[in-house]
Amino acid sequence: SIQGQYCMITYSSIMLHEFEEYSNHHGFEFEEEMFMFKNGLCLPASCSLAQVENFTKHLLQETNFVAIRTFCQTNEPQSPHALDHFVM
Repeated sequence: SIQGQYCMITYSSIMLHEFEEYSNHHGFEFEEEMFMFKNGLCLPASCSLAQVENFTKHLLQETNFVAIRTFCQTNEPQSPHALDHFVM
């Protein structure tokens, strides 16, 4: 069977600095989160984080957006840590 992973990509406009300057100049409250977007992807677990980041960079290169943060996770069970045993 194919093991999958879920990847979350956060990206924003490359013009974020201009939006911030405009907001400050005109007395608007600037919130960076208003200009950030998130997309999730389900991919094979064999794809590395570097491959996902390269794919995202390639996908966004013709736009006015840039990836800020990318992370991936699988549903593999986590092994308990020493602190988990202490709490149990």
